[in-house]
Amino acid sequence: MVNAFETRGFMIFPIRLKVLEEKWKVRIISRFKWSDVQR
Repeated sequence: MVNAFETRGFMIFPIRLKVLEEKWKVRIISRFKWSDVQR
Protein backbone atom coordinates (compact mmCIF):
# COMPACT_ATOMS: atom_id res chain seq x y z
CA MET A 1 0.00 0.00 0.00
CA VAL A 2 2.69 2.50 1.02
CA ASN A 3 4.87 1.46 -1.93
CA ALA A 4 2.07 2.00 -4.46
CA PHE A 5 1.29 5.39 -2.90
CA GLU A 6 4.96 6.42 -3.13
CA THR A 7 5.25 5.46 -6.81
CA ARG A 8 2.01 7.33 -7.47
CA GLY A 9 3.45 10.43 -5.80
CA PHE A 10 6.60 10.17 -7.92
CA MET A 11 4.42 9.96 -11.05
CA ILE A 12 2.34 13.01 -10.05
CA PHE A 13 5.29 15.19 -8.94
CA PRO A 14 6.88 15.74 -12.41
CA ILE A 15 3.44 16.56 -13.82
CA ARG A 16 2.97 19.24 -11.17
CA LEU A 17 6.41 20.64 -12.00
CA LYS A 18 5.46 20.78 -15.69
CA VAL A 19 2.22 22.61 -14.86
CA LEU A 20 4.09 25.13 -12.69
CA GLU A 21 6.66 25.62 -15.46
CA GLU A 22 3.92 26.28 -18.02
CA LYS A 23 2.20 28.78 -15.71
CA TRP A 24 5.46 30.68 -15.19
CA LYS A 25 6.19 30.68 -18.94
CA VAL A 26 2.74 32.13 -19.65
CA ARG A 27 3.20 34.75 -16.94
CA ILE A 28 6.64 35.81 -18.22
CA ILE A 29 5.53 35.85 -21.88
CA SER A 30 2.41 37.90 -21.08
CA ARG A 31 4.59 40.33 -19.10
CA PHE A 32 6.95 40.78 -22.07
CA LYS A 33 3.98 41.30 -24.39
CA TRP A 34 2.53 43.95 -22.07
CA SER A 35 5.88 45.77 -21.89
CA ASP A 36 6.04 45.71 -25.72
CA VAL A 37 2.53 47.16 -25.95
CA GLN A 38 3.26 49.92 -23.43
CA ARG A 39 6.41 51.09 -25.25
